[in-house]
Amino acid sequence: MPTQIITLEDLMAVKEEILQQIQASRTPPEKAPQKWVKLNVLRKALGGISEGKIKALRNKGLLKWQKMGGTHLYDLEHAMNLMESDEANLDLKIES
Repeated sequence: MPTQIITLEDLMAVKEEILQQIQASRTPPEKAPQKWVKLNVLRKALGGISEGKIKALRNKGLLKWQKMGGTHLYDLEHAMNLMESDEANLDLKIES
């Protein structure tokens, strides 16, 4: 087997490649948008809408929700679409 000589430049190149791979593996993946969110996240997404108005939408059946344990979770995409539609605005006189 022939002998190969490794130079300092070769070692530095390998070092850089390893460091780049480590850094890439440590970068957290981008968060996927959440489908079901808690009340406080929903309120922020809808511009600070009150808990009472969200409860009224939920009670009228306009807002998709589910209960896990003791926590109400809301379908964020559905709520955003609902606020853009006139149905919720006319029902509760909410400004979007």
